[in-house]
Parts: sequence; C-alpha cells; structure tokens
Amino acid sequence: MDRLTSMNVFVNAADLGSFAATAEALGMSAQMVAKHVAFLEARLGTTLLSRTTRRQSLTDIGRAYYDRCKQVLMEVDAADALAADMRARPTGTLRVTHTPERLIQPAGDIRSETQRQRRTGHGGQWPDAGDSQRGQTLNDRGGQAE
Repeated sequence: MDRLTSMNVFVNAADLGSFAATAEALGMSAQMVAKHVAFLEARLGTTLLSRTTRRQSLTDIGRAYYDRCKQVLMEVDAADALAADMRARPTGTLRVTHTPERLIQPAGDIRSETQRQRRTGHGGQWPDAGDSQRGQTLNDRGGQAE
C-alpha cells in the first residue's frame, strides 16, 4: 500500500471519528479504510487508534503520529502547488529571428498615439531610426526616407 495514501486515510479517520464517515468522504469502503490503518499500525508495530463498536480515539502514539502526518501531508500539498505554479509560468529563452527588412517596415505602424503627439517636439519630423548595417532610415509612415 502507498504510505502517503494510508497516512491521508488515517488523518481523515482521526478527524472524522469513524471509518464509515472516512470511507464516505474518500470514496472507498470502510474495509479499505480499516486496511490502510492496519497497514500503518503493522508497519509501526503499534496501535494508532483505539476502536470499540461505538467510538474510536487516538492512542498517545497515535496522537503524535497524527500530528506528524498532518505536517507531512501539508508539505506534500505545498510541493505539488509549487510544481504546478512553476509549470504555469513561462521559462526559458525567447529567440526572435528577423531580416532587416522585416524589422524596418513595421516601425512606423507601431508608434503609439503618445509618440505621435511628441512629433511636434522634433520639428514636425520623427528622428531617423537608422539601420546600422545598411545605413537606411525611416520616415514617419514606416517607409524609407527620401
């Protein structure tokens, strides 16, 4: 049996107070709940839950084990959440490949309205955006300067 699953079943059995309630909450049979608890008790060599026909309670060792199991299960949930969060965020290097023509052509089209308003501060002309490899410049419509 999976130890983490058995720990989860044990914690739920202690919280809910009965195997029947635990079975209903976890979608398994009461016999399966009993098997998970028995697995842990056999593995540890001690009784975790004192059970009668009417009620169950944690033994002293069961209380200490319950507290540690809660911490372990919370850490497992935190690790799962961290992994899910990291998977959701993009990582790595973004490489953009372009030709000088593709870079130069749309430059006039991507100017924001704010930049267009600043145009008057430059004598009614945009400053030249030069292509250092070809010595080309742009006019304010995105084409080559004359």
